[in-house]
Amino acid sequence: MQGKKVYQEQLFNSFQLSERVPVTNFYRRLKEALNLDFLYELTRDFYGSSGQKSIDPVVFFKLCLVGYLENLPLPAGRHHQRPQAYRALQYAFGYFVFYRL
Repeated sequence: MQGKKVYQEQLFNSFQLSERVPVTNFYRRLKEALNLDFLYELTRDFYGSSGQKSIDPVVFFKLCLVGYLENLPLPAGRHHQRPQAYRALQYAFGYFVFYRL
């Protein structure tokens, strides 16, 4: 089943990721310019209708894109784990990929 991640700032938390990423940051500007909503329709046929929801296809694509742009090596068979671990160290990556800390 295809999952979809909805990013929402936590209002009652004193830490907001969007405040920690500078306006001039590459990944902030890329997030504003890049619309990947077409991926939902493009990948819909590859998902079943039952079972656990998968990782959001847009999030997965963005993780792969960050891995490519940052030249992160991907171990065979674990395409999304390495960029996800690296992303935890960078606020901008988390902001770009819709993850909260």
